[in-house]
Amino acid sequence: MRVFTARVYSLGGIHSGSAVAALMWLICFTVRVSIDLRRHKASIPLAVITYIILLFLIIIIFLAAPAWRRVHHNEFEMVHRFLGWTVTGLVWAQVVLLIRDYKDPSVPLHVAIRLSPPFWLVAILTASIASSWTHLRKVKVQSEVLSDHAVRIHYDYTSAIPGTFSRVSYAPLTEWHSFATISIPGQKGFDHIISRVGDWTTKTIANPPEEIWIRGIPTAGIMNVVPLFNRVVVVATVFAKNTAIKLLWISRNIRKTYGDRFVDSIMTAAPDAIIYDTDAHGKPDMVKLVYHVYETFNAEAVCIISNQPLTQKVVYGLMARGENISKHTNMIAPTDHETYCNRCTS
Repeated sequence: MRVFTARVYSLGGIHSGSAVAALMWLICFTVRVSIDLRRHKASIPLAVITYIILLFLIIIIFLAAPAWRRVHHNEFEMVHRFLGWTVTGLVWAQVVLLIRDYKDPSVPLHVAIRLSPPFWLVAILTASIASSWTHLRKVKVQSEVLSDHAVRIHYDYTSAIPGTFSRVSYAPLTEWHSFATISIPGQKGFDHIISRVGDWTTKTIANPPEEIWIRGIPTAGIMNVVPLFNRVVVVATVFAKNTAIKLLWISRNIRKTYGDRFVDSIMTAAPDAIIYDTDAHGKPDMVKLVYHVYETFNAEAVCIISNQPLTQKVVYGLMARGENISKHTNMIAPTDHETYCNRCTS
């Protein structure tokens, strides 16, 4: 049960699967409306709006395909957001027209609307979309450039529970980026460690912000599955309660990239963590390295946070050996102790 629950956390699959299921349902509904249109039961406005919604939803899903999304992420995000909002408005019109066309002629329209479940479902849907935007604000931050590869941004507008992430942006209507929160016990606020992996992160490191837009509140992230297990190997940054954790950090020249103060703070928090410096030792066999740490630590599960190709490679390699894995592919900054075991790459 614990393994199943941890794997279900892969929300991306649920999200995209629900979208495809909704598209299949909408196609069936469109066929029914088209038939009723010929029978003069459904109105022309209802049919037209239904066709437009179907077209927009097909566009949204097509542009969300991983191959296109990876190359054109900013365009994907704008289309996803603005077409999504447009579809939401059209669904309101569709529901009202649907109720009007199919209600009992003796029932007033406003009464039929008030008693219609679809109307209230759309109201809940709209409130859900709008809820995170009610927390949109621009906050002051303190930025510390760790190197030309990483920057540390401190927020003091709220505190964050370990294992959460938050969204930030310079242009709230066009793009958002999610990063794991790093909390320091006894201190208010939290940090983001942002590594250079693309245009946005490169700009942020080159021009550290004094203010930045945030939306919503820190949200539960992948690390919330860690307490399900007693002993876990984490290939990333993490802190968790009531769970024995072996931290494995693989990165280039860690002290030069992230600075002595940050690395020392991690070493203090995780004195038995393992650091693998790829500048000093070259790129490791990730499956062999992670599996070695998993075996020597006698862990129950592995949680890996990395880029998608590497994550998929390690997940496949370990699951082929029958091990339990939680996975995530967001860019999250590292941590760990300067310990290197030659046996890991032998």
